[in-house]
Amino acid sequence: MRSFTGTGALIRHILRRDRIRLVVWIAAVGGYSIPLAASLEGLYPTPESLQARAVIMDGPLGVMFSGPRIGLDNYTFGAMLSNEFVGTLAVVLALMSVFLIVRHTRAEEESGRRELVRAAVVGRHAGITAALIVVIAAQAVIGILIGLSYPQLGLGLSIGGSWLFAAALVSVGVVFAGIAAIASQMTSHTRGAIGIGVAAVILTYVVRAIGDLGDSALSMLSPIGWAQATRPYVDDSWWPLALPAVFTVVLVMVSLALTSRRDVGEGLVSPRPGRNQASRALARPLGLALRLQRGLLIGWGVGLFILGASYGGFVSDVEEFAAENPFLEEALSAIGGAGLGESWASFLAVLMMALVASFTVQATMRLRSEETDLRAEHVLATPVERWRWVGSHLVVAAVGSAVIGALVGLGFGLSAGAVTGEWSWIPNMIAATLSHLPALAVVGGFAFAVVAIVPRLAPAAWVGIALVWTSILGTILGLPDWVLELSPFGHDPLFPAADLELLPVLVLGAIAGLLVVGGFYSFQRRDIGVT
Repeated sequence: MRSFTGTGALIRHILRRDRIRLVVWIAAVGGYSIPLAASLEGLYPTPESLQARAVIMDGPLGVMFSGPRIGLDNYTFGAMLSNEFVGTLAVVLALMSVFLIVRHTRAEEESGRRELVRAAVVGRHAGITAALIVVIAAQAVIGILIGLSYPQLGLGLSIGGSWLFAAALVSVGVVFAGIAAIASQMTSHTRGAIGIGVAAVILTYVVRAIGDLGDSALSMLSPIGWAQATRPYVDDSWWPLALPAVFTVVLVMVSLALTSRRDVGEGLVSPRPGRNQASRALARPLGLALRLQRGLLIGWGVGLFILGASYGGFVSDVEEFAAENPFLEEALSAIGGAGLGESWASFLAVLMMALVASFTVQATMRLRSEETDLRAEHVLATPVERWRWVGSHLVVAAVGSAVIGALVGLGFGLSAGAVTGEWSWIPNMIAATLSHLPALAVVGGFAFAVVAIVPRLAPAAWVGIALVWTSILGTILGLPDWVLELSPFGHDPLFPAADLELLPVLVLGAIAGLLVVGGFYSFQRRDIGVT
């Protein structure tokens, strides 16, 4: 048991250090899933509208991006949650596990803090065990919130089905906590460990989708497939949860065994040696910034291109579906446009660019991580001015956001064009996504201003993302206009349903410019690495 000495102290340390981060994760997942489930009654007020939704979910795209045709013959709200929500929310919980486990294992080793902690009376397995306990407990809290809340939503959801729904979601998060614990030991770099974990999430989702498309047992090779096999509110099968339980135990045992067989700070896979001489681009701030954010750009670009393509395939079904759903038809008609498909595409352009905004903030926040990891000091010790170093990262964030936004529009346009035969969707959707770049500039400018002016409060940069999603959720739930206008996206014209207007673009651009100028001024005057 000496290997676990100090586990309790490390658990308290993680809770103290991540008290805000954990609350945000729990509130974000619960705050998204519970109100969204509550809104279903307004979105689908009649049995006919639910069955119209079931027709769409019975198609190949519906199965690929939703679930294995659960309860389509009698599509109740419970069947909808089981068929469509389990897979989506499971991905969110899986990513939560990956990010938190890597943060408290591999990131601690890479920074050198784990070696200092191990110098005290702390066992070899204490660190990874404490991280697993905290993350699994946080997942359990989310499950309890969902299990208690869903029967109270007035959707006819049973208590037993709600607890099974919550347990299925948590089972996926727990499995990926074990996967992340192993990924953290494969490589000596935090980014590599996160990359392995995220790749595992994508792989399991793809395996599930291919299995469900072919109605084969292949989906049962995926933890997401195990969760959906429980079929809450339809069959209420508890036995599939034995699979993630056993698999998690195996993963944890493997991770503990690997911890005993490697040096602290090292990965099982040695990093390949670099070139003898760096390229000329790396000798410049912009080239270095681009190299540091290359993986982030590729990951977001490919992922959101695929997401855009998946949405574009539903364009031809929107008018048929809206005919059976008066609430949806009314909401889309309020957006405007020549047709409901055009209105729906305009709303999705906002939704997808809200995802791009997360990249914008993440890329901007790289400035702060370079400071705290003491790499910025080494760069600025050379004849590199601060404004050039800062500007290089902002350029990557800005241009990268534009490129990813264009890829999202291209993916949507290609898919919509292939379905409808109207290839004008391609330029229209690229223009639609890029029309929201001024709003992205405000979100990124706010993130930069926070990092530059009050670096100690750098995580507050994500408040901009919270406002963006509050606005989008408010649109779905019909919240007052002032809630929608809290987000810069609430002031953008919904192209192509509405004409582009110059005034909002100028106002948002001016706000973004003021934030960036204020950030540059403050960054020039403050100490580097200040906490």
